[in-house]
Amino acid sequence: MIDVLCIDLSQSDLDHDMEYILENFGDYYFGQTSAQMSGITEDDFVSIYRMTSSVVSKCKYQRYGSVQKSDGMATQFGYTETYAVLSEDKLTVVSGAFLSSDMMERQSFSQLMSKFAENVKY
Repeated sequence: MIDVLCIDLSQSDLDHDMEYILENFGDYYFGQTSAQMSGITEDDFVSIYRMTSSVVSKCKYQRYGSVQKSDGMATQFGYTETYAVLSEDKLTVVSGAFLSSDMMERQSFSQLMSKFAENVKY
């Protein structure tokens, strides 16, 4: 599942600084996407990484988390990733979630998310 959102900010009179907007949109979509991972809760996440320090300065926000669950019979792999990019008064958010019992499929999902990210100019 992958969601893409693009908002034109050129006509808006937003008071908040862009870093604040980037982080909040990024966090919001990350939360929405991870909440939709069937059978997985926030408590199940093995790790949540936030990469903001070096990338927000270039009007880019990235956050991702991964999870692995096992019930003794089968193992599930989950991964969620969100990019928020601001360029030329357009805010673009790409958010995706993946859940499967096949680890190789997760790599394909990560590659697909990377392709999306490469095509968002910043």
